[in-house]
Amino acid sequence: TRRERRDAHRDARHAKLAGPDGGSRVSRAAATLGLSRETVRLAGGVHRVVERAVELASGRDETGLEVALGLATDATRVATENARNAARVLEERSACVAEEAGGSSRGGTCEDAPEGGDQLPSFENLENAFQDASLAASNANDVFDDISVRLSKRLIYDEWCSIIASVAATDFKRDRKKPRVRARDRRCNQPKPRQGWTKISMRAARVRVCAGCDRMLPAAELIRVVRVKNAEEQKKDDGDETNLSPTTLSSSYRETENGSRKKKSQTTHVVAVDVSSFLGSEGASTLAASVAPGGAFAAATEEHPDASRAAAALAKTRRRDGEETANANATANENENASREAF
Repeated sequence: TRRERRDAHRDARHAKLAGPDGGSRVSRAAATLGLSRETVRLAGGVHRVVERAVELASGRDETGLEVALGLATDATRVATENARNAARVLEERSACVAEEAGGSSRGGTCEDAPEGGDQLPSFENLENAFQDASLAASNANDVFDDISVRLSKRLIYDEWCSIIASVAATDFKRDRKKPRVRARDRRCNQPKPRQGWTKISMRAARVRVCAGCDRMLPAAELIRVVRVKNAEEQKKDDGDETNLSPTTLSSSYRETENGSRKKKSQTTHVVAVDVSSFLGSEGASTLAASVAPGGAFAAATEEHPDASRAAAALAKTRRRDGEETANANATANENENASREAF
């Protein structure tokens, strides 16, 4: 609008007149560096801040990665500045020593202290200080890079879980009335982006659409998330309705206008991971152990007892197969060693 354009022109003119950082005598970079220095000084040094960042980042649930990254950023910023200052002092001392060796006079020596000051540190001490500062900066930078990578992976996983939860929450419900849509406007009749797949290749590879990233991938590369009936509802459906009491019948059925009984739709569903989709993958045992009872992601199967039992059975089977393979390899190695000793 006209008012927004006028405000933008006024802000741009004010920024041009005031200069960077609003005309402040302390730039934002200097203020950030000062805050990092105070944080490191209160903590007792760069190494203490780095140790605390590593401790926070080593949590099992990885909820402290943001705080750890902030501490690692402060430590890296201060350590880099210290290394730069140590390098500058060492370079000045080296230049001074080179001038003295060349015979030029500066009215004194490099070892002389300034007026009212203490004796300057020796060249060896400056070299040691520079090496220590460089090692501290390198260590802080490595910790910062490691935490950054871990935080990026966790954010991607959190986003994937959030999208999966949203899709599962808004999935089709059997009890909800479907909206009236023309046949040509229905989603199933719309042209679909096949992402380079043909119908023949899609049927051969059993291509499905990922609910998290909307990519079309073979079913063997995906984890199947199913929406099934609750265990209690399943037992009721499998039971014999003739043996139910009149009270149960009255609660499960309602009378219509013509006197006939119609079953109420009170079925509840749960969302669980189908562990059979793990079969054929390299990390099937690891995935099954993670969603089995007591695993890191047991919540993916705990809503349905059948899914929990299947995950536990698959993890146990895979573990047993791995032990048998390891024993067979060990026996083969022993036989090979024995045959070599015999020769």
